[in-house]
Amino acid sequence: MSSRDTLIALTAQHASGKDGMVATIEAFAVPYREDSTILPTEFDKLNKRQAVAHWGGYLVAHKEFTADECYSFADVIGEDEFRALIDLTLETKALRAQLVKLDEARTAKNKSEADAKLRMGDTTTSLAVTMKKNFEDFKVAYNKTPTPKAEILLRGVVKELLEMLPSEASELLSA
Repeated sequence: MSSRDTLIALTAQHASGKDGMVATIEAFAVPYREDSTILPTEFDKLNKRQAVAHWGGYLVAHKEFTADECYSFADVIGEDEFRALIDLTLETKALRAQLVKLDEARTAKNKSEADAKLRMGDTTTSLAVTMKKNFEDFKVAYNKTPTPKAEILLRGVVKELLEMLPSEASELLSA
């Protein structure tokens, strides 16, 4: 079996958790080391885990990265948008610096998107919908089996909710 065939076969495997992904990256490094003409860019339509395994295996095989180090960049490598910016022609030191910058850019983008959702009220609305659904579930369970501890917790939640509302609404609801 050629190194390329081995990589294709390995792509179908799924690892989970840090230890599983580190072991997978190390396994991918073997065929990448055996055939230096293979690049991880040859494999398209990869899910996040597969991308981390391929790119990590390549970095271990040819750029003096450790599998743990590759795993630490999994979020950057796993996102198509950022993976497309990785320059495999760079020397190891420059490539590490690029991955750090891409990770910082990804973090900034995620923060910006989260802040925008907060400003638009998307996060608050989503949490309120979740809270309402959870309350409906709680109401069914509480009506079936009310407990003193649940009642104490419920009173605390009601008090906090009333404190969150504008004063006029809070006065109307507490009357």
